[in-house]
Amino acid sequence: MMKPPAGAPAAMPAPLSSLKQRHSTIVPFSTLDASDANAKAKTAAVRTTRAPSNTILFEMEYQQENFEYMHELERQTMPNIELMNVQPELHWFMRPYLVDFLIEIHQSFRLRPETLYLTMNLVDRYVSKRIVYKRHYQLVGCAALLIAAKFEDSKDRVPTVMELSQMCCNAYDPSAFTQMEGHVLSTLGWNLGHPTAESWLRHEYSCAPPSNPATHSVARFLLEVTLFHERFIPILPSALAAGAMLLARHICRDLRPNSQSQGSMASGAASQIHQHMMENLNDLSMILIKKYSYSYYGEASTIATDWFPSSSGVVMEWFGDHK
Repeated sequence: MMKPPAGAPAAMPAPLSSLKQRHSTIVPFSTLDASDANAKAKTAAVRTTRAPSNTILFEMEYQQENFEYMHELERQTMPNIELMNVQPELHWFMRPYLVDFLIEIHQSFRLRPETLYLTMNLVDRYVSKRIVYKRHYQLVGCAALLIAAKFEDSKDRVPTVMELSQMCCNAYDPSAFTQMEGHVLSTLGWNLGHPTAESWLRHEYSCAPPSNPATHSVARFLLEVTLFHERFIPILPSALAAGAMLLARHICRDLRPNSQSQGSMASGAASQIHQHMMENLNDLSMILIKKYSYSYYGEASTIATDWFPSSSGVVMEWFGDHK
């Protein structure tokens, strides 16, 4: 019998639902599947369809139908935070380290912004369905990045398994990434069509371009902050994008109305982002702050971190009581 490559799981990781007897309040995965023929047909169609990103159709005849489909698709591809909470070895304090590491790889290979968000969606959905040991957490993240890059980026920018192995200080053999890639794809049923927060933010920008050039960069910075903390995982990407843009407009004094603000959903997301920033301003990722401190990103991290300390007295007036 051939031995598995170093660092790779010996076999397909066990379903997280195997912990059901210990955590009886958690819904088993079987109940999450579509039960009727119509739902199954929709699911099958979704699995073979790529989610729109910056190529959204704006023709009036199809716009409403297109957005309804995107909203349906984002709900179908959300992770389950309750199941993530019962992981035997993973803890939430590990998440920022993984996100920092993935941001560094993402920057090194100059991948598209959508790739980072799709990567974390794949990680979270996989962690919702399979037991992941802490020694494999980085491997899962790299495999998800590899999948997302193949899905979103041009071929010449997709990292090789050898490069990923080197980025992990050779903790895993190159073949381990291919093996884990297969585990992730089979577990998720090859369903990669997730409308990311970045794709929704692009739509916000296209429909109502900010008058202040820094607004879009600040919104992007705020959105990437949400990747680090579990409190944002259950929030729909469309709401997060609208909330980040709404908050960025206030930060940059660019008070044009949001295009897809979704009313209370956007205000609620903006309020949660604001609250998180106020509570964790001194604990934000230095890698993320450095990334957005460059002029290429309009020094967005500097603008945002300078603004928040003086904002507590007015946020309730803007967003209402959504905390």
